[in-house]
Amino acid sequence: MATELQMPKIGLTMTEGKILEWRKRVGQRVEKGEVVFVFETEKATFDVESPAAGFLARIVVEEDETVPVGTVVGLLAEREGERVEWKGAGAAPAAKPPAAEPAAPEGRLVALTGMRRVIAERMVASRREAAQTEMTVSVDATRLLEAKEALAAAVEKEAGARPTVTDLLLEVTAAAVSSHPDLNTRWTPEGILYLDAIHMGVAMALDGGLVVPVIRDMGRKTLAQVTGERARLADRARAGQLTPDEMKGSTITVSSLGMFGVEEFTAILNPPESAILALGAIVDRAVVVQKQVVVRPVMRVTLSYDHRIVDGVAAARFLATFRELAESPWPAVVQGLGGNRDR
Repeated sequence: MATELQMPKIGLTMTEGKILEWRKRVGQRVEKGEVVFVFETEKATFDVESPAAGFLARIVVEEDETVPVGTVVGLLAEREGERVEWKGAGAAPAAKPPAAEPAAPEGRLVALTGMRRVIAERMVASRREAAQTEMTVSVDATRLLEAKEALAAAVEKEAGARPTVTDLLLEVTAAAVSSHPDLNTRWTPEGILYLDAIHMGVAMALDGGLVVPVIRDMGRKTLAQVTGERARLADRARAGQLTPDEMKGSTITVSSLGMFGVEEFTAILNPPESAILALGAIVDRAVVVQKQVVVRPVMRVTLSYDHRIVDGVAAARFLATFRELAESPWPAVVQGLGGNRDR
């Protein structure tokens, strides 16, 4: 009796998935619990383990094909060489003999994971489909660091996690976006879509890839709520437990590499968003203040934006507001400690 391999449903809103890679070929032995195929939905990839032991008798859905959840994508036979009847549409032909492979170049080949394939596809698509350009400003982080220390105890008591500089900057970013709605948009064939809520993607690096979980309704969240949510999502990301629902619907993304000492970098747009903010490390620099040379902690911030939607002047105005709020962050974050606020 054949065992059906189906496209699983991950999360509440998943309706379809794309087969990225079959880890087994027709005729090969499959153990129960062994990964047999990898699929993609939204911004995440997932390994699917075999529900039973057997032999892969048919591949019904080929790689790069997208099908609804519950669709039979493959069939397992109990015994090697067993014929499996399949009356559904799109049954795959019998296994083909492997083609002769060319001589491999010297070096170590690391097979592409499903996550790495998705990242590659999305990065190339972003560059191809959007008119990305960038601009950078320097931010005096003196008051930002003071605010982090001053608020740490109160935020940790409420959130159960200590706030990071990034947490404060997420709040600053949301406040700046609320004043410059051109940044909270999407390009559509019918026109530019202005989005009401600010759902902020937070880029997080994992071994072998990158995920972008989303903190929703940033315009209404307190600093403590942002800190707690960011910490929760980071824990789930490291454990490989993020669902598609937790990684979809972002309207603008923030990426920070400052913790690695990277002083300045350019982030690639996260489609279909029109802007992404890259936060560099805070570094002591000599600056001129009132005609005097002093040492201040300075951070470089780079905005990448879709020039089809956001004009250069609009981008510059957004960065000016961001810098103003970051250099005096109290209005953006302190009033949010006691409850939700409207921007």
